[in-house]
Amino acid sequence: MKVLFLKPSNLADHIQPSLGFGYLATQIRKDHDVAIYDCIKENTPDDKITEIVRRYNPDVIGMSCYTCDVQKVYSLLEIIRKNFPGKVTVVGGAHISALPKEGFEQFQPYLDYGFQCEGEIGFPKLLAALRQGKNDLAHVEGLIWRDRNQKVVCNQR
Repeated sequence: MKVLFLKPSNLADHIQPSLGFGYLATQIRKDHDVAIYDCIKENTPDDKITEIVRRYNPDVIGMSCYTCDVQKVYSLLEIIRKNFPGKVTVVGGAHISALPKEGFEQFQPYLDYGFQCEGEIGFPKLLAALRQGKNDLAHVEGLIWRDRNQKVVCNQR
């Protein structure tokens, strides 16, 4: 699968590489095509996100989210879903880790999956399940998702 990790722009005045994306990329790189795109470093406005997604053409788009980034991440998820309805969206980071169910709900209807805390163990399992077309994701550590009854499930970490 092709995975694009997208670091959203924010009010930061400095460029800091995302260690979380680096850890995740390291875990999945042997089985998946991975790219990390930093909107701060590349000075990418929201209206250029469709060009970025089109260029990389990923199957899965992952973003990290601090609480101060909630509106920005929501906006990017909306843009992605409206322009690329078949792309799988995943959000992790401090905000959704602190408030798993509430954080997941905040990004509806544009978010498919969330991860609480470190995703290095669970994220590769999610990708494997998606590749195999599995719907039961109870085994994916730290995953936040909707079950068949549309109930939000927060798996154990």
